[in-house]
Amino acid sequence: MTLDIPLSIITASNSGDREQQVQFKLQSGIISSALEHATPEQLFNTDPLNPPNAFSAVKGLQIAAAAGQRIYQVTPANMATT
Repeated sequence: MTLDIPLSIITASNSGDREQQVQFKLQSGIISSALEHATPEQLFNTDPLNPPNAFSAVKGLQIAAAAGQRIYQVTPANMATT
């Protein structure tokens, strides 16, 4: 089964703070990714002793971090070297 939750976010803030808008978009994306694995895990959990294991970008990063893998954040400043 494949689940892709499209995300369209239009942001504005009363303060006009661009950083607040960026952080809102980032958090919305993380939550949407987490829902992509949490939703099927909950919907198809018929055996509590053997729960399903769905996957999303967020879950992949969690698994990699738990395994001690190095995770890079690519930015314009480090794009050429990362």
